Amino acid sequence: MKSYSSFKVDAFPTLIMQFTNVLSVNELNNIFNILKTKDTSEDSTLINGKSCFNNSESILEELGISDIIQEKIDDYCREIKFKKLTITNSWFSIQDIGGLLLDHIHSGSVISGVFYINAGELSSPTVFENPNLLNNFNFSDPSTLTGYSKYTSQVMRFPPNTGDLLLFPSWLRHGSEYIVNKKKDRTIISFNTEWE
Repeated sequence: MKSYSSFKVDAFPTLIMQFTNVLSVNELNNIFNILKTKDTSEDSTLINGKSCFNNSESILEELGISDIIQEKIDDYCREIKFKKLTITNSWFSIQDIGGLLLDHIHSGSVISGVFYINAGELSSPTVFENPNLLNNFNFSDPSTLTGYSKYTSQVMRFPPNTGDLLLFPSWLRHGSEYIVNKKKDRTIISFNTEWE
């Protein structure tokens, strides 16, 4: 009997990097207290939440933490073999209990990020949609599956923890999958990047 070999190839993976404990609890509390005093306005991606997206300021620079975030972006670039990216804009948002983050992408950016300032167990997750449209077509009927795997999952959910940072391709559609936020003042900082 002839022997054979088999190899698994994960074709076209999408890199999401998660960093934990980016800042200390005291630093995060200080940032949270500063952000709660700032002006916000309605944001088209939020239900029952507000942001400073329409302001021209860079909240990461104002808070003095852009260098820390840039280091993590540099790590992402090394992993994916990108040239250097720099932060173009940053903003914060605060969701109240009952808030939702609608599905969206970050147009005009290369890599985007979300930094959880006040999150945790009651916070709605950040949910990324599988970008492979054929996967949705082929595996959308649960009766055809014996279980879900990384090859058949329609979404990837990240439960947010205070101090975590997620970096992801800006074209990757994400939201809260209509999972309602139950955390008072769920607060994040988001940002975009461009080639240096």
